[in-house]
Amino acid sequence: MAAAAARHSTLDFLLSAPADCNAVLKGLQPVFQEQGMTETIHNWEDHGYLATYVNKNGSFSNLRIYPHGLVLVDLQSHSDDIKGRDEIDHLLNKIEERMKELFHSSIKRVKRLPATVRGGAIDRYWPTADGRLVEYDIDEVVYDEESPYQNIKILHSKQFGNILILSGDVSKYSLFTMC
Repeated sequence: MAAAAARHSTLDFLLSAPADCNAVLKGLQPVFQEQGMTETIHNWEDHGYLATYVNKNGSFSNLRIYPHGLVLVDLQSHSDDIKGRDEIDHLLNKIEERMKELFHSSIKRVKRLPATVRGGAIDRYWPTADGRLVEYDIDEVVYDEESPYQNIKILHSKQFGNILILSGDVSKYSLFTMC
C-alpha cells in the first residue's frame, strides 16, 4: 500500500516595519490552539522566533518570525483528500485574517503559493536549467528506463501530451514539439 503524499503549503507576510515578534506569536497562538496543535517555541534573541505546532494527526506548522518584518508560515500535512485540503485552507485563511487584524496597516505583501505535493506516486515537479521549478500536470509514466548513457523518461501531461525527460532534464526539444 502506497503512503499518501505530503502537501506543503506556505503563507508569507512582509511587514513595512520591524515585526513585534511577541505580538505575532501571541496573536496567532489561539488560531493554532483551536486546531488542537501543541506548541514549541524557540527564541533567538535578536534573530526572531521559530514556533512549531504539531497536530495529533501528524500535520505540523512552522511559524518563523524575523524581527526585520518577515513572517513565514509553512504547513505540512499528509491528508490529500478534499476534507484535509479544506481544513488546511481554513487554517491558512484564519492565520491570514488574524495577521490582517493585528497588522493591517503595516502589511506590505501577503503571498500564498499553491501547495506542493511531495512523495506522490508520480513526480510533477522538474527543475529547469536555470534553477527554477516547474510543475506539470503529469498523470502517467509512459516510459522509464536506464540506458547505458542516461535515464530516459516519457511522462504524459493532460495539457502538453508526452514529455521527454533525459537524465532529469526536461528536454527543450520535447516541449517545443508539444507546443
